Amino acid sequence: FMNPVAEELTGWNQSDAKGKPVDVIFNVINEYSRQRVENPIIEAVAEKRIVTLAENTILIRKDKSEISIDDS
Repeated sequence: FMNPVAEELTGWNQSDAKGKPVDVIFNVINEYSRQRVENPIIEAVAEKRIVTLAENTILIRKDKSEISIDDS
């Protein structure tokens, strides 16, 4: 499920995102190394806890534009 804020941040609407892996929809990388960051959504669901993002995290949106994010 995606709320309107998640749709706006990721560039994906819920119907297009349905059935796709979460790391495709919420694709995060380190701003400096450009390496993938462990997806906090997968970790939060698996461990049933709040997970914070590393500093300098970039979200790659559906249109390939990038936005800096700082969230938990």
